[in-house]
Amino acid sequence: MDRNSKVNLRVVCSLLFCFLCLWTVSAQPTFLKTDSIVRHTTIFHANVGYGYAVNAGGTSAWQGVDDHNTGWLYNLRWSCFSNTSSWGYGVYLFGFTDKDDCSFAVSEKTDERMQLCYVAPQFSYIKKGTDFSDRLFSVVDFGVGYLRYDSRTDFPGNEYHAKYNGVGVNLDVALEYAFNAHWGAKLEAGGLFSPIRLNGEGRPDIGWQLRSNVNLLMLTLGIGISCYL
Repeated sequence: MDRNSKVNLRVVCSLLFCFLCLWTVSAQPTFLKTDSIVRHTTIFHANVGYGYAVNAGGTSAWQGVDDHNTGWLYNLRWSCFSNTSSWGYGVYLFGFTDKDDCSFAVSEKTDERMQLCYVAPQFSYIKKGTDFSDRLFSVVDFGVGYLRYDSRTDFPGNEYHAKYNGVGVNLDVALEYAFNAHWGAKLEAGGLFSPIRLNGEGRPDIGWQLRSNVNLLMLTLGIGISCYL
């Protein structure tokens, strides 16, 4: 093969590579196409964000403590949609953590670490396409599942645990943009509710009383990525 042929081959290969890249970037996910022959689409979401507890007392297990209201969250979501329907189903995993000082007027400060873990089946509704772009779509997710609450407070010489295992309810609304056939970005806002009931005697010797009802209502905001399969 002479020099000119090698140059032409390199040019053709480069142009073909660029074409494939542009085609991949421009291709839509199959579930956004009305003429797609693929019958179902699986979507994986991964989000990080912030949670804000609007209930009285926040997320703390103790009465009279300075409100613990905010913390970091993460969530994973698996969803399956039919290309001929706006309804879908899936599984949702949510995690939240908060570490803050507990302070009382009658005692010194100490650390309280609180974690939430929530998993639930999901029922989803997807609106395919908007007036702004055929790549922009919205999703509403609702679920009822299992929630675990764990609060750990450091006292001199020991660590106190307050736990709850029970039911939780979530409702989330998301706006998503599909970059190409396999990847997208997502902005999600929602809420998580759980009638948390705590059992224990607390630390009456130093004036610390455990809350009997937390009645958690947390508003969430997250951003993340999506993978379309």
